[in-house]
Amino acid sequence: MKVDVPQYPVRDLSVTIPSRLPRNPWFVLILSLALIGVCLVVFRLKVVHKMPDFDVYYRAGARFVAAQMLYAGSDGHYQFKYPPMAAALFAPLSRLPFAVAKATWFAISVLALAVSLWICATCLIRPSRSRLWLVGLTLLVEAKFFGHELTLGQVNALLLLIFMLTIYAVLGGRPIAAGILLALAISIKPYALLFLPFLVLRKRMAAVASASLALSILALLPIWRYGWDGNAALYRRWLDTLSQSTPDQLLSHDNISLFGFFAKWMGPAQTSGTNLAVGLAIVLLVAAVSWCFTRRTDKKEAIALEASVVLILMPLFSPLGWDYVFLWSTPGVMLLLDSWASLTRSLRTILVVTLAMIGGTIYDVMGRSLYRAFMARSLLTPAFIVLVALLLIVRMRMARPDASGRATVPASA
Repeated sequence: MKVDVPQYPVRDLSVTIPSRLPRNPWFVLILSLALIGVCLVVFRLKVVHKMPDFDVYYRAGARFVAAQMLYAGSDGHYQFKYPPMAAALFAPLSRLPFAVAKATWFAISVLALAVSLWICATCLIRPSRSRLWLVGLTLLVEAKFFGHELTLGQVNALLLLIFMLTIYAVLGGRPIAAGILLALAISIKPYALLFLPFLVLRKRMAAVASASLALSILALLPIWRYGWDGNAALYRRWLDTLSQSTPDQLLSHDNISLFGFFAKWMGPAQTSGTNLAVGLAIVLLVAAVSWCFTRRTDKKEAIALEASVVLILMPLFSPLGWDYVFLWSTPGVMLLLDSWASLTRSLRTILVVTLAMIGGTIYDVMGRSLYRAFMARSLLTPAFIVLVALLLIVRMRMARPDASGRATVPASA
């Protein structure tokens, strides 16, 4: 049924959900192997002596295998700050020689980023001939986050893939798979719990139930090596580690969370004022997002937009939200670029300026002093809040009521 919406130009934004991810498995396999080969050469030439965060995962996995305490103050800045169950996931890598494990992790991260982009381009956006341009422009915006992630050897690339598979499972009507995948993400970084309210609002209670059950099982994994009392001691030490280390990290240049943003602008000494400002900002964002999400529409592109908003909110709401974690904004950036024709001129201008601020603020381009000043003020934080606002505007246009009170949807509905 066609519905005319004179205020805004509307395109066919239908999401195509394939019956299975690999439309041509052999092509995907060959392309993936070639990509890994190229990246291993880059790894050997540029990254082999870096990836300090991978050292943390490798050490935690080895300690888990040996049933040793995972959290040690002597580790300094490079402490393991993930839940105890995450160490169990890294344990298999610790069985490999360190150099082999490092190269394997680099290849896994690159493949995870590539597959995540592919899922975005084939499952979240409308079918079009512009997919290659969308992927290219998205890569241009996200390149600095991807590079920083790979250089550090972080886990966020793998988490992005898990999130993309979770969204794919939700869109494809596979709630149990979505819940299990989400539980895996939460077991590594607990602020993935933000996905649960999204699933509740979307009435995916089967996914919530399966996530809760899977997370409970994963939380008990350390019992295998530490016993019941040892597992409880690990979780207590983990919470102590977070409470002791987090305040010192808020003023870090790489911290772009709302907590870091207000600490840098208002000063850590003004604890009550900073906390009040953070609390107010979170309440306003949650209220705006919740109001938008409750404007009901079951179109799959609306669900994809909502999920992309949640992915951006995660590092904003986490006290330890680092700039490279914003590689999770990949689906949001691609969806906004795909919605270009439906945006007004002013919104297009805002989008271009915001994406330029996000992708163009690079150390090698700006120089040391200007880049440090930019990061010292956490100016990426408001840029991503603007990105959330643009995504919410596009989402709201999918549920604008007409004269009869019914939600209007694109003409392809």
